[in-house]
Amino acid sequence: MENHPLNKVLMEYHMVMETVVHFLKYSNQLKETDLSRSTIKIKCLEDDFSLLQSLILEFYESNISNQRRKEIEDILRSHENQKDSWKNCILYIQESQNIFIRSFCLKVIENAVSKHWSRLSLEDKTTLRTSLQNCLFNSKNSFPSVFAKKLMKLIAIIARNEWPVMCSTFVNDILNIILMNDSNMVLLGLSSLLIAAEELINPQENVCMARKFEIKKYIETCLPYIFLVLNNTFQKYKNSATEDSIYEGILNLYSQLFSWVPLSDLYTVDLLLPVFECLNHNNLKIKILSLTVLNEILYKNCVPSKCIPVVVTIFFKLNEMLQHFTGMKIITVENERILMKILEMINLIFSLHWHRIEMNVETTIITSFLSFFYTLSFHHVHAEYYDNCLDIWSNFLEYLTMRETIHVKHYESLLVSVLQEILYKLRAKTAIHNSDSADKFDMIFNQHMNLIDLLTELLSDNAFKLMFDMWISSKITYIQLLTGEKSTNTLFTEVEIIESLRTFEVSTHILTSLHSKIDSNLNISIVQDLWDIIYLANKKYPSYCAYTMQYSHDLLRVHYQLMKVIPTWICLTSEKDDYKITNLFLTTLPFITESHLTVHPELQIAAAYLIAHLANCLKDANLLQPLLTDLTFKNLPSEILSLPDGAQRLLQCALFNFVCNCKNESYETKLKFLHDLFGVVTSQQIENLENITMILHDSKINHSEGRDVLFIALEPWLTYIIEEYPKNFAKNFKLCEIFIAFLLEAFRIFQDHANFTTIQKMLFMFDKCLSNCNNFSDKNLGIDKIIMLLTILVENPGHIYKEYISDIIAIVEKIFQLIRKEPHLTFVAEFYKLLCRVCVQPLGQNSRSYDLWQTGPALGELVDPCFMSCIIL
Repeated sequence: MENHPLNKVLMEYHMVMETVVHFLKYSNQLKETDLSRSTIKIKCLEDDFSLLQSLILEFYESNISNQRRKEIEDILRSHENQKDSWKNCILYIQESQNIFIRSFCLKVIENAVSKHWSRLSLEDKTTLRTSLQNCLFNSKNSFPSVFAKKLMKLIAIIARNEWPVMCSTFVNDILNIILMNDSNMVLLGLSSLLIAAEELINPQENVCMARKFEIKKYIETCLPYIFLVLNNTFQKYKNSATEDSIYEGILNLYSQLFSWVPLSDLYTVDLLLPVFECLNHNNLKIKILSLTVLNEILYKNCVPSKCIPVVVTIFFKLNEMLQHFTGMKIITVENERILMKILEMINLIFSLHWHRIEMNVETTIITSFLSFFYTLSFHHVHAEYYDNCLDIWSNFLEYLTMRETIHVKHYESLLVSVLQEILYKLRAKTAIHNSDSADKFDMIFNQHMNLIDLLTELLSDNAFKLMFDMWISSKITYIQLLTGEKSTNTLFTEVEIIESLRTFEVSTHILTSLHSKIDSNLNISIVQDLWDIIYLANKKYPSYCAYTMQYSHDLLRVHYQLMKVIPTWICLTSEKDDYKITNLFLTTLPFITESHLTVHPELQIAAAYLIAHLANCLKDANLLQPLLTDLTFKNLPSEILSLPDGAQRLLQCALFNFVCNCKNESYETKLKFLHDLFGVVTSQQIENLENITMILHDSKINHSEGRDVLFIALEPWLTYIIEEYPKNFAKNFKLCEIFIAFLLEAFRIFQDHANFTTIQKMLFMFDKCLSNCNNFSDKNLGIDKIIMLLTILVENPGHIYKEYISDIIAIVEKIFQLIRKEPHLTFVAEFYKLLCRVCVQPLGQNSRSYDLWQTGPALGELVDPCFMSCIIL
């Protein structure tokens, strides 16, 4: 029976069941154990590692349930948070090649360093540091780059935390590894030194300043030996199989160290010889790294005299590279990456070191350098980098603008060539290097115009002669194009039309910027020509819009430029030609009032600004009648509404000034226009109040009659605000601000032209609101503007102040009592200025204010003795 086959099967079944029961019992124990103590203590370390390995591998299996994954996660987290769990993980990270196990062990070790470090004993700290170093630099261990760098960072953090007890020889230990004959160890040492420098020089914010200073000072003392080791390593591995990797590590170190080490005796030409040698290396990455190292040096603006040879040598190398690039027929994609670094270097030379180059380099070499850069900028560089070149030229020209004229003379021929090249780019049919987008085109166009402004400032005489000749020739072509007349001397090909239009646009802009340096007689001639040309362009606008799209855009740009510059030339003429001003006004007006005329938005804005300027020069008020109707709030046409708010307000302000200052219009006509402009006073029109306030702020009323009619037109609004302000006080903060801003601008204009009743009602309104106000620390409520308004009343040159002295003093007293509760309000200083003016104003022996001063709440009780003494003085 014992040998019966069934017995054998039953025995195997019982063994399997015992194993299953044992496993389930063990699994339940894991679930029921407190998670804070769930790390299983197994006598055999191999069993412990195998258990950890199985849990981690199970966690990353695809078919595991979420519940089981959560259980494993809790177990691993509990193990991770154990104080001494790092001891086993130091061994596990070396034993396993699995990325998940290594990541977990590395995280445990990181927690020990970052979270539990202060609780570790000195022996454990020493063991952990030594174990990490042995783990990293043990030739038997091969870690992926990301793990190795993490270990390096942890070692550097330990060195920083235990400074200087445990790691006073930290840098020298790493340098000794670099000096080893094993190239793999050298690479590890270079990476370790790089990460250590980054971590120690730029530590986290929780490191005290004293320790930061000590560590930085320690590394600075090590710098001579560091540079010596790096130089020897560079020479040692030249032409070796690992040359590229080691050179890359050395250059990265140079770049990091040069980024924070100030220029000093350490920087020598011999120190940079390895970097200069790498400029000619076959490896593209090494070339770019070497340029990065040199740029780190050039970023330093403070250059001691002993370091000037270093800057000069870098300049010589840069000159050689420029010569090499200008000799290329085609700049490849790889060379474009190098070119970006070279352009950065040129920009740094011009921005920070050009004065040193001028003093220490021969003129012939400087001329050669500028010639190479000129050729590279305008004949070799791709469109993608052309804007970078323009920025560099802008920095160079800004440097020259700060120098004397004699200094600029040395560069005159170069600057003339740059100006000619830019003008060619602007008028070329290919636009600007075939820019692939409108935004790019506009950006480069603006860069060109900025450069032209700088060049005309430096080359006023040469620029004017060049521009004036171009302006005359292109002007003839432009007029013939508008009128449809053809000259036998003018070729109306598409290319020449576009070039001529762009030449005329640019030369008009430049002549306008040079107008102050042009002879007065020639100025008059140019003004007369511009009058005729813009008048013709306005008249011909509907017809020239029908031209083909090949150059209609350029016609619009010229027209826009003419409208933009004509106000400047009008201001130059001492005697205004009323007839021409009137004609120009009438031909410009349709651009913003006639709905059937399709106008480009930019041209419409320019027309709005031009009309606003011309409105101040007109003498016949009847010419403004179309705008007097269109620019009211009652009936704004769509053409006006399409203008930006600034252009709309400019037109309204210009008409407002014209009507208020015009002597030829009747009182009734002015009042009607102002009523139409301000609209009917209703709660629905409150949104217009801010716009009215802005118009009042920008207005300039020169006549007493204008202020009188303005007060009559604004009186309904003033009455409305005096009634509504108390209702909204401390409730609608924004509305209170709008109301007070309007009152301030209104009283700033008409001041003593307002009647006594309105001012008294306004002061009573302020007094009533402030009496019910306990504090205004949360919201301003327009108190700052109330103080400014009271200041206007007090400083009025007439006798208006005496009439309201008791009301003003009562308001001042209430504001002061509130300020005492909130002394840090922003307008306290303005209030004390008002208080000072109130105190020093002559009150008169017979005035009500004198009695108030003597018997009422004396102002002297409102201020402290120190401030009162200042008032008396």
